[in-house]
Amino acid sequence: MSWFMTVAVKTLKDNAGPAELSDLLSEYNMLKEVSHPNVIKLLGASTSSGAPFSIIIEYCALGSLRAYLRKSRNIKPDPDLPKDHKLVTPRDILSFAWQISKGMAYLSEIKLVHRDLAARNILLASGKVCKISDFGLTRDIYEDDAYLKKSRGRVPVKWMAIESLSDHIYTSKSDVWSFGIVMWELVTLGSSPYPGIAVQNVYHLLKNGYRMHRPHNCSVKLYEVMRECWHFEPSHRPDFQTLTDIFEKMLEEGADYLDCNVRMVLNPQYFDSNIPPDVPQSSEMNITFTMDVDEDDNTKYENELVCPAPYDTPKPTKMLYVRMSDLKMRQEKE
Repeated sequence: MSWFMTVAVKTLKDNAGPAELSDLLSEYNMLKEVSHPNVIKLLGASTSSGAPFSIIIEYCALGSLRAYLRKSRNIKPDPDLPKDHKLVTPRDILSFAWQISKGMAYLSEIKLVHRDLAARNILLASGKVCKISDFGLTRDIYEDDAYLKKSRGRVPVKWMAIESLSDHIYTSKSDVWSFGIVMWELVTLGSSPYPGIAVQNVYHLLKNGYRMHRPHNCSVKLYEVMRECWHFEPSHRPDFQTLTDIFEKMLEEGADYLDCNVRMVLNPQYFDSNIPPDVPQSSEMNITFTMDVDEDDNTKYENELVCPAPYDTPKPTKMLYVRMSDLKMRQEKE
């Protein structure tokens, strides 16, 4: 009897360096320790001599959450979409938020800080099941000892908490801030946060009290949850279990917390149904920060313009999709 399953193989791009390999190894070690329906499942790794290190994870047929949301903007039928693809409903959005908060509550419980929570790093499996992925930046910490990042590297500024930008401190509460940004991405069907704002200005605006405005299609109650996630004081932000309970209650109530009609999202700066789902909406999305911390812990920011890519921060990894039986046969021949 023939048996096979499709899997995703994550490996490094040809131009990746030692730091990227370290992140991939870190992701592998983290995934070995986790098991939750809303966290991507590790199936194995390829460590063949002479071949690049790769990790094998479960295949998510619907792709990234951000790409899925953007494809759902189309008012007219899209021939590239699967026949069973339906436009996102308000209940879908609440379900996505609920699932992500459940997965993050689990990670927080086992003392893992993700540090790169964003819609692009959430995968969608069949049945619209959310899977938190991309654990290359994840670290094992204890709540009493906030993780302090002192290494040089690109960081997703527009998803980062204010204390992470100012002091490089990462906790589960900084992940909660990022979750608030993910909520905004969900409501705006995959738009880039802080529309029209250059990335180098984000920190100063946040420090002075600026927060993204309520999208026109979002209810006040749902927006209030976002704002709580963006509280200046980390201790005043809700934890992920509280967020899970909030979204579970919203799903039970079945009230109209948002409108997914694309015509209801009136801001052309962050919503344009003509933009391809995997293409950055502006050149601003291609700007990242390179962060340094010297011995005195003084932060230096250097603007760096990177090549256009289908991510706000270009990824050093690539995905391959193979049938498990093919992979097994290849190993047997070797």
